Amino acid sequence: MAFGFNLLSFLLILTPVVFFHELGHYWAARRSGVRVEVFSVGFGAELFGFTDRHNTRWKFSLIPLGGYVKMAGDEDAASTPSANGEGVKDGFHHASLGRKAFIVGMGPIANFILGILLIASIYVAVGKVVVPTVVGDIQAGSAAARAGIEAGDEIIGANGYKINDFSDLRGHILENPGQSLLLTINRGGRIFDIEAVPDRVEDKCLRVDFGRLGIVSGQGKLEQLSVSSSLWTASVDAFDMSFAMLRGLGRLVSGNSNQGEIGGPVKIAELSG
Repeated sequence: MAFGFNLLSFLLILTPVVFFHELGHYWAARRSGVRVEVFSVGFGAELFGFTDRHNTRWKFSLIPLGGYVKMAGDEDAASTPSANGEGVKDGFHHASLGRKAFIVGMGPIANFILGILLIASIYVAVGKVVVPTVVGDIQAGSAAARAGIEAGDEIIGANGYKINDFSDLRGHILENPGQSLLLTINRGGRIFDIEAVPDRVEDKCLRVDFGRLGIVSGQGKLEQLSVSSSLWTASVDAFDMSFAMLRGLGRLVSGNSNQGEIGGPVKIAELSG
């Protein structure tokens, strides 16, 4: 039952993400004068579809694990050039280098835009929980107490990154178990740095180690945002999330990543569920 639910969740999340990604490629190709022959959600045999006035075949295929856009001059879904691909005037392989880069790049850019729109829609419909980075309390014997952090301190930076919200701070703490963390403190108008080493906490279930500083946040509030304000805030949050992912890749390269941080399709399905 759990496997089926996770699989269904995976497909419900993957399908619109893939569709938006391929839509980015499609839009850029059309703007670049490249003809798109097939827009497919899924692989394999076609289940159903239609052909539009631009002679593009839009279809849903049997295996719903991804999708592709096949452009003129392509041999297959992997954009392998056909024998005469270079000679197809409205084909991808005949386009200039700049137009090729635009077409390829618009896929991930479209996903980034989708993420911003989804986050913004939540901020408009529900609101955004804002928790100031002012320390409400310190747990006795914690890493924060050992470092000299005090209740009422405002933490405005971590390892050179600006901290805007308590969730930003939490992310940096979680990512640095047993590692030195340079925190920039505002204590009554006096700005200074404190070096803290978050305690290492092991989660055997998730197979990850995470940092714990031992600080308690102050009172947060739910802010209702306008459409324009939500789009700006969602964009900032999306970039922050992207930098967090890049820091994760950095840990992977340096050998400091956790086993539970690394996963493939099965892991994605579990998280989707």
